[in-house]
Amino acid sequence: AAEPLINSGLAGTDVVGNFTADILGWMAETGPDPVMAWDEEFLSGADEALSLLLLPAERDAVLTEDLTTRGLWRLAAGKHPVHWILDRVAALAPDPEARERLVDGLKLAVRWRLGSASRTLTRFPPRPLFFQTAPLVRQVSLGSVLSEPLPRPRAGGADDAAGLIGVARATLASRARETDTITWANPDEVQLFRLDRGVDVMLIGLRPAHRLPVESYFGFVAARNRIPVAYGGGWVFFGRCEIGVNLFPEFRGGESAFIFAQVLRAYRQRYRVAQFLVDPYQFGKGNTEAIRSGAFWFYYRLGFRPTDPEVATEASAEWARLHSTAGHQTAASVLRRFTASPLFLDVDPLEAGMTPALDAPWRPVAPDLPSLGLAVTRWIAHHYHADRGRAQSESLRLVSRALGASVRPRRKNEREWFERLAPLAAMIPDLGRWPRAERRLLAAALAAKGGRRERDYALRLQQLPRLRQAWQQTAAHPPSTPA
Repeated sequence: AAEPLINSGLAGTDVVGNFTADILGWMAETGPDPVMAWDEEFLSGADEALSLLLLPAERDAVLTEDLTTRGLWRLAAGKHPVHWILDRVAALAPDPEARERLVDGLKLAVRWRLGSASRTLTRFPPRPLFFQTAPLVRQVSLGSVLSEPLPRPRAGGADDAAGLIGVARATLASRARETDTITWANPDEVQLFRLDRGVDVMLIGLRPAHRLPVESYFGFVAARNRIPVAYGGGWVFFGRCEIGVNLFPEFRGGESAFIFAQVLRAYRQRYRVAQFLVDPYQFGKGNTEAIRSGAFWFYYRLGFRPTDPEVATEASAEWARLHSTAGHQTAASVLRRFTASPLFLDVDPLEAGMTPALDAPWRPVAPDLPSLGLAVTRWIAHHYHADRGRAQSESLRLVSRALGASVRPRRKNEREWFERLAPLAAMIPDLGRWPRAERRLLAAALAAKGGRRERDYALRLQQLPRLRQAWQQTAAHPPSTPA
């Protein structure tokens, strides 16, 4: 009888899935211990995986016919096989990133019995509950919501941050899911905002070792009346935020637009977002469920518009048909065509009371990251003949000289990120001629990428319009690659 309830998230049932080493360790600390699930994918490579974890002197044991694969694993791992695997992986790969890759390569599926960390019992911290005494809020004036000042985050220390991270992990683990910001949550960058109509939004930053190369990734979990209802994240770069949201199926409909608007409000004000972007997956590209639900129109009603002019024109015409033809429904084939481009929302005009035009033109507010990354590759090929060691050291020397020899930070994480970002700054031809105040601000921004809170880095970038312009120029006109 318990089998059909696997991955239901209910207390007393099991969740089965593949998890990172950090989440497996958290599961063991939270209790009870996760156990191996012995699924087919793991069993197909179990001998090779075990051989890697054994001592060299015992590796020939995997060839024995005296024990089954499971029997040999149980003999080698003892009473707590998941603990044993994590300990052996840590011994083989002390580097956290290598350890995660190794655990991922094992394709280890576990079964974990849910208790307090379940959909049944996981709750946000106590707060006054909201009682629904009037009809549901279906229409949202997004401009008004975004401009409403955000309250101060809930005060709390290290224990409070650890508790919030536990809530976020339980919310996803009970659904056999993970996201980077929750798996590698930074305790120094976890904040809870108590908002309207019983809505809470928890914002979460990443630890320095797991941050993205250039842009900043901030995750969220949203709750209503303390019950988690959604999670997702925002990828912030200058004034642009690519936003992704997953509202749990049991909470869709109702006041979904209001909850999403509160999430946008938090990102807008905490990270000074000028433009939101939505990836096509969110409204149907490779996502049948989003096509069936008509997710495109969820965003469109709020004011999001296609970045592609042709898609914008077709969407505008379809929107007119929906409002002029009784009973008209958008065909799935049309909704799939709309996924040919992302959606965007410019915040400033919306807050000023302007309704987004149906064919509003898109003007990117941040450099294109793939183009910028390719420009770095071409620059290294052009100037250093693909010698990345030389390119890295020369970049650091050039940037240190241009910004001032004393700018290199002393803290380890800040120094490492300053060095990682140095090639992006070294490509700027006139860097040494920038005003001194802007060069000092750039040095602080590069170091802040590895600072205590990544939000400092995200906000400092927005104080450097000259840097944004330089990187946009670099991305648009990269150096040629030598033959």
